[in-house]
Amino acid sequence: MFRIIGDPWGRAKTLTSLAQESCALGASQQATQYALEAAALALKGQLFPVMLDLLVVLARILSQEGSAPLAVEVLGLPLHHAASHHETKDKAHQLLLLLSAHPSADVLTTIKGHWLEGTLEESLKKVIDLLQGGESPPRFM
Repeated sequence: MFRIIGDPWGRAKTLTSLAQESCALGASQQATQYALEAAALALKGQLFPVMLDLLVVLARILSQEGSAPLAVEVLGLPLHHAASHHETKDKAHQLLLLLSAHPSADVLTTIKGHWLEGTLEESLKKVIDLLQGGESPPRFM
């Protein structure tokens, strides 16, 4: 429906929700596909709140794939960016609490030190590249 009426915001939000639900069901490959499509729309339209929501979903996907330290790193902007909605911050915080037990305290401190580096667009593109297999491992590993 959103595609028909040309509403990139609605399409991106719907795809983000589908990615989140697929992730919750353990279908990380399908979640990744939805998230990548939503990311393309969000980046093109500069839809910052959608990008922040997507980073939380992508962090959850990364954690399901065994990349807890990278997932923690991805949560920095959703937790601290001015365009991040309260609901997005809550989801990011809940995921952070679950993931904080995985990396050591030193690694966690290092990750948090890098949270606000780079722009939102750069962070989203970096995670997309990583999920598509085109990026090197995170700097703290």
